Amino acid sequence: MAPALASDDSDDEDRDRDGKHKRECKIQMVEVDGETLIITGWNLTKRGREPMVFLSGEKLDVLEFDRYEIIVDLGGLLDPKNYVVKIVRSGPKKDEDYDKDKDYDKDEDGDKDEDGDKDEDGDKDEDGKKKDVCHPFEITVGGGGDGATGPTGPIGPRGPIGPSGGPQGPAGATGPTGPSGPTGDPGAAGPSGPTGSTGLRGPTGPSGRPQGPAGSTGPTGDPGAIGPTGDPGTTGPTGTGLRGPTGPSGAAGAGSIIGGGTNSAPANKGTAFVPMFFGDNAGATQETRAQSPMPVQCTVGNLHARFSGNINNGVTSTITIREDGVDTLVTCTVAATTNSCSDTSNTNLFEIGNLISVEIVNSGGLGGVASFSWTATCN
Repeated sequence: MAPALASDDSDDEDRDRDGKHKRECKIQMVEVDGETLIITGWNLTKRGREPMVFLSGEKLDVLEFDRYEIIVDLGGLLDPKNYVVKIVRSGPKKDEDYDKDKDYDKDEDGDKDEDGDKDEDGDKDEDGKKKDVCHPFEITVGGGGDGATGPTGPIGPRGPIGPSGGPQGPAGATGPTGPSGPTGDPGAAGPSGPTGSTGLRGPTGPSGRPQGPAGSTGPTGDPGAIGPTGDPGTTGPTGTGLRGPTGPSGAAGAGSIIGGGTNSAPANKGTAFVPMFFGDNAGATQETRAQSPMPVQCTVGNLHARFSGNINNGVTSTITIREDGVDTLVTCTVAATTNSCSDTSNTNLFEIGNLISVEIVNSGGLGGVASFSWTATCN
């Protein structure tokens, strides 16, 4: 909001600068001072609220105002010809932003002052008669009409070539044949024509006298000398033969043996996992620490498992080969007071990259044995 030069709400609102009553709303003068527009008159604002000023429909920024004078920023909008200055006495309330879609022409408070009473200067004039409230008012000012026509400006650049016209129309009908013209003078003799083609061959003439007898064969001459050896010829291109068929598969091998073990007493844990190969720290309770990837595709079977001594009485240990953390059918159980078991009937196919591990599940207590090992075939 622009600063107000004055915002007196007393009875002086009904008087002009000379103390005379001025109930009318009137623009007295509009003048331009550089980039600002100065408007003077009477009752240009209402109860100290910032007015709104429009120049030919464009809202201008109010720099300073009071009831008798308003100074606004032109913002480069001044037209050298006629323009219309419009003032709306009651703009947005304090701390309220201007809303271009709101109708400020109608006083929202119903022509009442700030205390809720009827606005005295908006109901009656000095004779006690009812008068109209000051609504938005405007004035047309300008430079006094159009001046003389200025000199013609330079010719502008040539515009782009316009689009081609429509398609070509149909051909017109052929007109009637005109009358024959007079016969012209004979022309000069033309050049000689080309030589004609050769004529047909004539018939063969009669044969001459008969051939005489053959002469006798002369003696054989001596063999000539052997000539020098010629240079080697260039190597011919390499031939591209078809690939032969794949040979039959060889006989199945005897297979490989895989296995593992640990010294970490897996029989003394409820559940333990043992990897391939052997290690003192094997027998982990976390399977991921005991899983090994298979480097080849093979069928695992013929499981044999063994503890280093007999497990305790009343305890059984179930040994199971697992694939990717899931039990296979290859499994056996070590009975109480024994130390080994085997499964020679069940097998399981492992693909390359499948994870293999061996699970030991002790039931009925702890086995009490320190070492464990297992083997199997991989065909």
